[in-house]
Amino acid sequence: DSSKIFKSAEGRYDFFTPATNPNNNFLAHVDFHYVYGQVDTAVETLTLLPLSTQGLIVYGHESGQYPAQARMVIDAIRWERIDPHMIVDAGAYMQERVLFSIDNFSFTRPDTAGGSFTNELSFDIRNDSVYSFWEPTFQVLLKRGASVVGVIPFSEKEFRAGQSRTV
Repeated sequence: DSSKIFKSAEGRYDFFTPATNPNNNFLAHVDFHYVYGQVDTAVETLTLLPLSTQGLIVYGHESGQYPAQARMVIDAIRWERIDPHMIVDAGAYMQERVLFSIDNFSFTRPDTAGGSFTNELSFDIRNDSVYSFWEPTFQVLLKRGASVVGVIPFSEKEFRAGQSRTV
């Protein structure tokens, strides 16, 4: 099982499992939750784009103890066919639109002597497509080598084509 659990705050945990939609012609709407001991997290829904890998994530689940041996449960998958008369090649269609680049990545550990008590992450994100987005959401995967060691959600309001922002 490739599921991971991360402590995100005191008494709160994030659950993460990578999932891939291998189909070029369908969106996959996935309802899922995690189970550990006798506890079920809330059911979440994620839409996996064609030929993409995204995280099935539950953020900030409250628990008095570490949720050991949690496993991800898929409650339902609803496949939505992409009309080939509207979009002939879904993979190419997405590649033209989902074009974001990251530069100037910086990770700083806490400096309690200097008054900083948390890790700080910053980077520039650029919308490299010719399309503007009302409020795109992103999953930042924090890695140590090849292992995911944390996940952070963020979104940007009114992200215009060609625009760069510092996060």
